[in-house]
Amino acid sequence: MGILPQKANLFFRGLAFVLDLILITLIVYVIIQKFVLPNYMDAVNKIAEIMTNEAIENKRESLQSLANTHSDVKELLNYFQGITWGVLLLYFVVNEIVLKGATLGKKIFRLTTIKLGTMGPPNVADILMRSFVKAASIVFFLPLFFITFTFAAITIRGQAGHDILCQTMVVVDRKHLRRGIVKGNEAESPPEPLE
Repeated sequence: MGILPQKANLFFRGLAFVLDLILITLIVYVIIQKFVLPNYMDAVNKIAEIMTNEAIENKRESLQSLANTHSDVKELLNYFQGITWGVLLLYFVVNEIVLKGATLGKKIFRLTTIKLGTMGPPNVADILMRSFVKAASIVFFLPLFFITFTFAAITIRGQAGHDILCQTMVVVDRKHLRRGIVKGNEAESPPEPLE
């Protein structure tokens, strides 16, 4: 067997993801600022007024309880959540298709995602599933995302939950292995866990 892919360093994989989230946040901010907020200024002013009054009275009311009592606030928060969900999903899908298994963050750290069966980029169905699981867990149930990402620290191949589900693995980009930029793993067994 030839050179097996070297699993991505968890620290760099995490940094790549943080960079992706920063880009996603900027995209969401621009969309909300330019297209959503101008149509919901009454709801924004209502949130600001209620939160200011509560700060003066030393009370705290969550946005969720505001949404339960004010339909326009609820509609605005639903838009925020929907836009965030859509941008996350689109960002991951488009990046991984166009960049053949990578995102902009992964490219910076010379990482890519491979399909374990083919050792090539994941197919579109796998990209859609990985992106859906990541986006859904971030937007709708953040603790699930942290749980699935914890798997990357304890599995032999460094696979997060969405990787296990789709039989993919984040590795050091092979182009850099061939150029000798990053040392490869020349064993016939899977890469050993980092210590």
